[in-house]
Amino acid sequence: VRTALPAPGGGPVRHQVIGLPEPPGGRRLQVVLHRHAGCALAELEDDRDGEAHWLQRLSETIEDMRQASDLGDLVARTAQRVKALLGFDRVMVYRFDAEWNGQVIADAHEPGMEPFLHLHYPAGDIPAQARALYARNLVRYIADVDYRPVALQSLPGPGPAGAEAPLDMSHCLLRSVSPMHLQYLRNMHVVSTLTMSLMVDGRLWGLIAAHHRRPTELPQSLRHACSALAVTAGYMVGWALQQALAEE
Repeated sequence: VRTALPAPGGGPVRHQVIGLPEPPGGRRLQVVLHRHAGCALAELEDDRDGEAHWLQRLSETIEDMRQASDLGDLVARTAQRVKALLGFDRVMVYRFDAEWNGQVIADAHEPGMEPFLHLHYPAGDIPAQARALYARNLVRYIADVDYRPVALQSLPGPGPAGAEAPLDMSHCLLRSVSPMHLQYLRNMHVVSTLTMSLMVDGRLWGLIAAHHRRPTELPQSLRHACSALAVTAGYMVGWALQQALAEE
């Protein structure tokens, strides 16, 4: 863990995923590491990678997105490919307008599910504080909306903000989720979600939102790779927007 921990610095927060040696008779674990606010944080999960069959699908996803002819084609390909990559029931591409209202501009879903394409949502559905988190953390994952939150205990000891200061979990991947958001998902009959942020010119342009009707167990390394996919998709969206302006 000490060897893999990102070096201290003033740049953006970086997450590093490592595997731990498997103890005799124990479970394989993955650890995601980052530094923030003077602390080094390690989050441990079961290692669910197996043989990482998703690697080939990830490569195919990016290659297919590169073949897009315009923005509409790009977001449609993105929704279809991300659905295949994650195995979720539905994947949407959601675009914000200047007032932060949203519109679904691509929707890939299982047969028999209600289509959401072209639906509009008010800005209040994703409030400012939630958008700030999406801009800061490009991937947000909920394995099961009915999870039971675990309380954190502070341990006495030296710290830059004092021993009694609460732990800043702004960049933690396993932090709990707003109960209001969980109920919002339940109302939509959604059990598990993964959301990727689309950043264009440093601004939150939209989201890739994946919904599933059952709990999921996506490996940490796949979710980490989705951060790179989100960055790539953001650059591709920016390029498509510039191409459309040039053709006007």
